[in-house]
Amino acid sequence: MVLQVGDVAPAFQLIDSTGKELTSESLLGSKVWLSLYRSSACPLCNLQVSVVKRRFNELTSNGLKIVPVFESTLDELKSHAGTQATDMFPIYVPNEGAPA
Repeated sequence: MVLQVGDVAPAFQLIDSTGKELTSESLLGSKVWLSLYRSSACPLCNLQVSVVKRRFNELTSNGLKIVPVFESTLDELKSHAGTQATDMFPIYVPNEGAPA
């Protein structure tokens, strides 16, 4: 599925490396950069996340919310990319335990 600027994303539920949940509903009405990455073990994906993290303050200064998401499990995230996550820059994976 390809989304264009202004499109409403399908409903989703994510979880960050600390166990905090994030839903698409909680982002309604916000400007969101949903940044999707492959495996949290992918060095190139982690490099891109580090670039986004370095520009975080600049990118969010006008209210943009950045939501980086890896196609990984929570354990994989913690083992590989979780070290890049902070309170101000959470990194997410799909919440496999969420109801469908």
